[in-house]
Amino acid sequence: MVACCVFHGVEFVVRSGGHDLRGRSTVDGVVQIDMRDVNHVTVDNDAKTARVGGGVLFGHLLEELQKRDAMAAVGTIDTVGLVGWSTLGGYGPYSPSFGLGVDQILGATVVNAKGELITADERLLTALRGGGASSFGVVVELEIKVYPLRQVGGMFLLHVCLL
Repeated sequence: MVACCVFHGVEFVVRSGGHDLRGRSTVDGVVQIDMRDVNHVTVDNDAKTARVGGGVLFGHLLEELQKRDAMAAVGTIDTVGLVGWSTLGGYGPYSPSFGLGVDQILGATVVNAKGELITADERLLTALRGGGASSFGVVVELEIKVYPLRQVGGMFLLHVCLL
């Protein structure tokens, strides 16, 4: 789809959750690549990282991670897409404990303008972290940091008690 749009000069947007404040993921008159079905979550054996699809929403991610007693840094609304949130900065309730969304990105698989599926090198990862996913290709998978659920709960309670 990407290669076809680029070759024919057809504008397109990428949508996961569709909560973009500037409306960039739901533009009229352009092709919309809907990533919401690319929502897999695969946690590594030691539950320190996970590979997540480019359409994963916070709610689905957290449900899958809880099955492994794990947690990830996310924002506050379950229907927001992880890729857009994390690549554009990613502030959320766990940022004081774990850092911003960009700090969670360890790797990425991207469809480039030629339609090729590539593994992001360090240069592309640097661009994705804070530059926004759709500026550099269509992110079909991210590798992110994962944290033990008990650690997050304890830190969250500490923040509540201090307030």
